[in-house]
Amino acid sequence: MADEGADAFTLASIFGWSDIRMALRYTHATDEAKRSAVENLVKSNRTGDESVTNEKRQDVRPAVSR
Repeated sequence: MADEGADAFTLASIFGWSDIRMALRYTHATDEAKRSAVENLVKSNRTGDESVTNEKRQDVRPAVSR
């Protein structure tokens, strides 16, 4: 399911996990899945998809730990 795009929240709901961290235990990113994710990101950026534009990336600031 994760390979087909189901997110951790959906997996937790389907499998009855009380914590989405269980998704990390039971799912593993394959090389093909990682490659596909990067290709989709690059493709979206080329087509001007607003969800991954450089302007939006500049608005994101790293969290500061104290």
